[in-house]
Amino acid sequence: MSFDPAAVNTAFGSLFYFKLAWFSNSTGVWKNAVLGNSGTTKPTFFNRAYNPATDFHLGYYGIDAAHHVVWAVVNHNSKFAALQFPAEPSDFNLDGQPDYVLFNPTTQQTSIVTLNGLAAGSTAVGPVVTAGYQLAAVADVNQDGHSDFVLYNSTTRHTAVWYLNGAKRTTNGPALTLPAGWSLVAAGDFNGDGKPDFVLYNASNQQTAIWYLNAGAFVSSANGPTLPAGWSLVAVADFNGDGSADYVLFNTGTPSKPSTRQTAIWYMNGATFVSAANGPTTPGGWVLQGAADFNADAQPDFVLANPTTHQSLIWYLNGATYTGGAAGPTLTAGYNLIAP
Repeated sequence: MSFDPAAVNTAFGSLFYFKLAWFSNSTGVWKNAVLGNSGTTKPTFFNRAYNPATDFHLGYYGIDAAHHVVWAVVNHNSKFAALQFPAEPSDFNLDGQPDYVLFNPTTQQTSIVTLNGLAAGSTAVGPVVTAGYQLAAVADVNQDGHSDFVLYNSTTRHTAVWYLNGAKRTTNGPALTLPAGWSLVAAGDFNGDGKPDFVLYNASNQQTAIWYLNAGAFVSSANGPTLPAGWSLVAVADFNGDGSADYVLFNTGTPSKPSTRQTAIWYMNGATFVSAANGPTTPGGWVLQGAADFNADAQPDFVLANPTTHQSLIWYLNGATYTGGAAGPTLTAGYNLIAP
């Protein structure tokens, strides 16, 4: 399907994450066109023109920016359109799939592992985080289509934004200072403006807060819900497609009560709690690390990690319901998975 690049740039600002979409009558939602295929389909993205000699496989899709065409190999009839989909915050090679961002708290070294499906592709050495800071989140803060690093210093309560081009640091973004008692735990879009906001957490009373940002600059704030004792906020992602990020919680336990390994999704409307749903319980030895869409179905999935074996695991979800799982790449010893 062809498109008008001038109209696309006016409406969306860029061609990033522009795809052929189909309208699902059962859900009333526009989705990646290949997800309407019958039979086994593995969505595979290509940032180039369609090649009839090699790209005839069901589930292949891509964008040919030079000729203003989005394409997909499908086996169904539907209502089709060319649309921009939400970007994955940790997509560093712009293939439409999340990548792993690792951080070594001893050396302060970062590493980016691009994923080919669920297999580890290339590994790039990222910038070394400044002493005293930790890598707190990954998000496209300046809206240039490239994921950026969000850093936090727990002693000074300062935040920092490092703009990246792939794994290379280019320049700095706005720096903020959090109030006493608060820490930075996540970044996501909570007001539907397409720009990441900060999620703050107060460990003394389990209170959360949202700092609304404009390209990293503080705009306003709102108190969020209070977490129950024994639960941690491990990620944010939009699980119901309403344009507002939701909370992903994991039961880590208390000093007097061990972890139940239960997961939960708190649906949010901005900073306001709307409702909750229990997610699947992780197996013994595994912890919930993050959430991202790994199978291009426009729904976030869970990322689990085993601190002993360093193995990672992807749990595919339909809302809060587990639908299947697959092994991800093994993490490098000494590194923590920061994103997704």
